This record gives sequence, structure tokens and C-alpha cells, in this order.
Amino acid sequence: MNDNSSLNIGYVTVRDMITEGSSIARSIPQPVKRLIINNPHIKEDDPIFFFLTIDGIIISKISIFPEIVTYRGKSMRWFWGQDFYTEPTWRGKGYGKQLIESMLSELNSRNIIFGAYAMSKSSKRLWPKCGLVEIGRVPRHFLILNSNPFLESYINTRLLKTIFGNVMNGFLQSIKSIVNCKTKRSGNMFIVQEIGNFSFELDNLILHNQPVLWIERSSPMMNWKLNHARENLGNKKTYKAFYIKKKNDNSVVGYFIIRFGCYDNLAGRPYKNIKLTTLVDMFYDARTPGILDGLIYHILNESYSLGSDVVEIITSCDGINKLLHDSLFFHKGGYDLWCSMPPNCILMDDYCRNLSNWHITAGESDAFFF
Repeated sequence: MNDNSSLNIGYVTVRDMITEGSSIARSIPQPVKRLIINNPHIKEDDPIFFFLTIDGIIISKISIFPEIVTYRGKSMRWFWGQDFYTEPTWRGKGYGKQLIESMLSELNSRNIIFGAYAMSKSSKRLWPKCGLVEIGRVPRHFLILNSNPFLESYINTRLLKTIFGNVMNGFLQSIKSIVNCKTKRSGNMFIVQEIGNFSFELDNLILHNQPVLWIERSSPMMNWKLNHARENLGNKKTYKAFYIKKKNDNSVVGYFIIRFGCYDNLAGRPYKNIKLTTLVDMFYDARTPGILDGLIYHILNESYSLGSDVVEIITSCDGINKLLHDSLFFHKGGYDLWCSMPPNCILMDDYCRNLSNWHITAGESDAFFF
């Protein structure tokens, strides 16, 4: 940057975005605007888009979206960071760091927590430089159900594809049988009910089984998320929500939401037309015997019915991660969770710095929406 260049750091509020009172407000991507509209946690003066400009051109930017975190009966506002980006020619000069530090200063003044997922090496280097604390990693597990899409990427000969396909799918069928054996007994203790909209049954479930530290779940909030996903993603992805009920008395003991779609990559590797089912959110009564095995059993059954090639489960739940490991799920990376808390934040506690005390699934890794 030369001496004549003009650097400016600012933000756009919800009010600015709605009225489009500036050229930057008008340039906010439509997906960001769609996420803000009707969000039950949003306020008109909330900053939702921070930017750094040089000579009026946006060099670095980040969008942030609100949630509520509850701890020991008290609630705090929590904003997820999403779509942080610095123009390639301006990277390595400290502009991204300046932007994040300015954003954190503003959020601290409003007593708002900032959280971010880090997948890239550059993000992992940047967050601690800006004062964020690493809480831990949310592991990512896969169960491959069909090898054909993968063989298409590596083998060109039809005969070899047939031979390797038969061998691999036979092996995968054996793994599927092992998973079923581990979970079927508990799975048969429960039934699932597909739902279009969550009801008071969800509120009662959470009220009686509220973890010490949790990201807000309630029927109005969950319905907004689910409807947002269904309305804005059209036919690209399918979202299905299910209650988990005890077979003996039909009482609700949990729920899960899955996302199904076709993708041309998996864990950063290029493939063609992978049919992927992802567990994007769940909640369960941990005191219910067999609930984890039953949960996995029914998630897999729904994945089979959708014709999935791969099942993906991303969660911080230690019990589920051990079950997936023991059931021969393939462990591949995950998301690193970072946060910055204001000095007077009620979550400033070592207990809250341990990922095992959070309930995180892939829904939150998509910045609070599915």
C-alpha cells in the first residue's frame, strides 16, 4: 500500500442491509441476506458483515450470524464467523488480522461471543494471532456404503471396475453387517417418526434434558432453520427431520436431522456424483439406555433408504465418536473450533474451554444453519 492509499474498516448492520444504505450493503451476497431475514435471534443494529477497504475496494471481509448459548441457566449471544476472505494479492500483509481484531473489539463492546470453525491452515494460523482460544476438534467420520463412485475416479477399464467393485462392495457389506450387529438390538427399542415441523415435544425434551452448555434448540428456532434450508436450497439437497421415540410408550427421547445430496468431492478430494447423507443436527436424552446405538441404527437405516453412497457424521459427542470408531467408520479430519469471549462473559470458565462439554454437530459447522 502506498502513502496515498486510504484504508477503512467498517461493518454493515441488519438495518443497513435492509435499507441498502451504502454500496457495500448492496453488495452483500444474497445467501447472507437470506440467512438474516426472519432469523429469530437477529436485531436491527446487529453487525452482520465486516469489511476492510483500500481506496474503496473491499480487500478483506467476513460475515457473522447469531446464536444463543446457555450456561447454568444464563444466556449469552454467540456469533458464528462464516465466509472470511482476503483477496489473494493482499494476503500476508496483515489486513485480515486487522479486520478480525476490529470485529472482535466491536463484538466485545456489545458483550457478544465470537466463534469460528477452522479447516484451512491459514485460518489456524490467524485465529490465535487475533486472540481466539482453541476449544478443540469436532471429528469427522464416514461410512462408505458403495464403492462404485470412487472406482470411477481411479479405474478406466470396465472389467477391472467390475472385479474391484464386487470385491470392495462385498467388503463394505461386511462392515455394514458389523455396524448393524452392534446397533440393531438397541435400535429395535426405538421407532422414528418423520416430521415436517418440530412441536412442543421438542421443547419438553430439551427442558427436561438440558445440558450444562448448549446452543439454543427450541421448536421455533429449529423450524426456522429447517424451513430456511428447504426453501433456499431447492432440489439440490434434501433435509429430513425425525423424532426418536421409545417403542414401549411412544415417548420422544431425541431427534435427528439428515441432509442428502449429490456432490463432486468428498473431504476435499474430487469425485463424481457422490450420494452423501450427512447428520446435521441431533439431540437426545442421555439417560435413556441404548439411545446412542439406537440413534446410529436409525440414521443408517434412513441413509440406506435414500440410496446413499456415503454416510457422514460430524459430532463432538464422545460416546458417538467411540461407537463410530468401534463400528469401523473411517475417521477423516474434522473441524477445529475457536472462540473469543468478552472479559465479563459468563462463559469465562475452564469448563467451557473443553469441547467435550459442548454439543456440536455439522449443523453448527455450517454457521448455525443447515
